[in-house]
Amino acid sequence: MERWRVVTGWGLAVIVLGMISYGAWLIAGHFSRPQSTITIGAAAFRVNVARTEVEREKGLSGVTGLKNSEGMLFIFPSDGPQSMWMKDMKFDLDIIWLDEAKKVVYIEHDLTPQTYPKTYSSPKPARYVLEVAGGTAAQSGITLGKTASFDLP
Repeated sequence: MERWRVVTGWGLAVIVLGMISYGAWLIAGHFSRPQSTITIGAAAFRVNVARTEVEREKGLSGVTGLKNSEGMLFIFPSDGPQSMWMKDMKFDLDIIWLDEAKKVVYIEHDLTPQTYPKTYSSPKPARYVLEVAGGTAAQSGITLGKTASFDLP
């Protein structure tokens, strides 16, 4: 009888921890956020896509880091200056603005979390914004005028 209680107790503990982990995973947005691959020149990035105002506002806030092949693509409903900030960021970012034709129109390099609450905007209208780990744009040869390729989920 005692053995059964121990096994049952451990089983319940594992189930509860699993449910907590799954809930945290859902809250972090991993379940519902669509993904895509963006190519700019020879560089390819697997990105989470932020389409809604809520998703765009959350962005990468709270994420602890990105690999050089990862990022986040923000999709806006219309062209404009598209302001970005470093709220609740934990690491440096490169921010790349793309116009409706997916051409790179502006880049901010190596922005640090300490720059918050400053905002950054493209001087030219943009429809998309790509955030990647700081230093990645220069390392990947991403420059103004290059065109990105991606399909939206």
